Amino acid sequence: MKGKKATIIIGVLMLVLLVVALPLAAACTKGGTPSTEPVPSSSTPTTTPTQTEGTVCPSSEVVEIDCPACGGTGIVGEAICSCCDGTGKVTRVEYQPAEDVIHWTAQSSWSRGPGHQESADYFAEKVNDFSHGRLVIDKMYASDELVGGMEVIPAVSEGKLDVGHSSGYYLLGTRPYNSLFQGSAATRVLYSDEHLMWMIYGGGLDMYQEYNMEVLNCFPLPTMTVQCEPLYTTKLVDSKEDFKGLKVRSSGLGVDFYNRLGCSAVQMAMSEVVPSLERGVLDGCEFCVPYTDYPAHVQDVCPYSLTGQLHQPTLVSMEAWVNNDSYNALPADLQQAVRDAAKATIFWSLTYVPWKNMICMEKMIDDGLTVTMASPELQAWFFEVGDQMAADYRTKDPWAAKILDSQEAFHEKYMRYGTLLPWWGNNLVPGAGQ
Repeated sequence: MKGKKATIIIGVLMLVLLVVALPLAAACTKGGTPSTEPVPSSSTPTTTPTQTEGTVCPSSEVVEIDCPACGGTGIVGEAICSCCDGTGKVTRVEYQPAEDVIHWTAQSSWSRGPGHQESADYFAEKVNDFSHGRLVIDKMYASDELVGGMEVIPAVSEGKLDVGHSSGYYLLGTRPYNSLFQGSAATRVLYSDEHLMWMIYGGGLDMYQEYNMEVLNCFPLPTMTVQCEPLYTTKLVDSKEDFKGLKVRSSGLGVDFYNRLGCSAVQMAMSEVVPSLERGVLDGCEFCVPYTDYPAHVQDVCPYSLTGQLHQPTLVSMEAWVNNDSYNALPADLQQAVRDAAKATIFWSLTYVPWKNMICMEKMIDDGLTVTMASPELQAWFFEVGDQMAADYRTKDPWAAKILDSQEAFHEKYMRYGTLLPWWGNNLVPGAGQ
């Protein structure tokens, strides 16, 4: 009996071994091994980012975040959120920089803190975002941290910087008609929406870049538009006589404008303006707009402000200046990322800057600033001076004539069709531009 029991036990064990061995053998015959990876749970995203043909796809990770449409509630108003189908969650691809990251050195012409530097920082942030970390501006240096504020564009041209956030106004000595592109009393497109349309779709930007690349190894991408800049003064200015002998800081062709009004105008870096007012070197300044002027404490030294369409009936004033060699070394998709970052910064400036202007203007008035709107007589005088500037420039330089011809042709069409649906300030000054 013992022998039979032993035989039965051995047979059972062999049967068990056979049952276990068969799946292993089947796996081996397929040349594979059993997977040791856990089965993903329902909460683990299984979507993977796709790689566009012909481009480099950086390493990335899909993460789950609160839906931006409903804030994670799954409900928008009284309806189920269509963005997340009521789950409150959406997935987002977080890109990690590829091994061959390109780093750009960048500086602005502005002092660190609130104001223009925020626009420069925003542009750098958008470059990093839109390139998915493949083109990185590690830091947007402020004025004088690498080079002087007025030296930013020359430093970009020489390759000391890959990109600079500055203003073409500062090239008054070598490229004086940058002001015609950016906005001056002589500029023939007079309204903000018209100016942007001409710049982006009417050939203005192509012309602007061509004009500067004649002598510079860099080109501008507009990044910011601001409102008409006021004139801050140490004494009340509200008549033609008040401009006689007034020592004023301006920039670009604004210097010519104020000189034609009888002022003694100079161009200087923004960081030098308030100290010059305190020392009496200046009686007034075109600094920028309240968003920039208030934190600079312009109102502490200039208790008066004249507003209206003075030296800049419209204004697209700040740009990212990009070194040609740095730009041409980029693949096409990263070049597009740089251009898109500039456009995104313009859009940001259209809403953020006016909002900050209202807040800062209120604070400046609370601090004692007296604001005077230019009278109709003064405003008409400013327009006359601008018309004369344009006529003089046209006869002096072929480039000025080319720019002004393009603007006048665009303005004629705008006044015929664009004003049928008024936008922004183009219905605030009756008769302007006619």
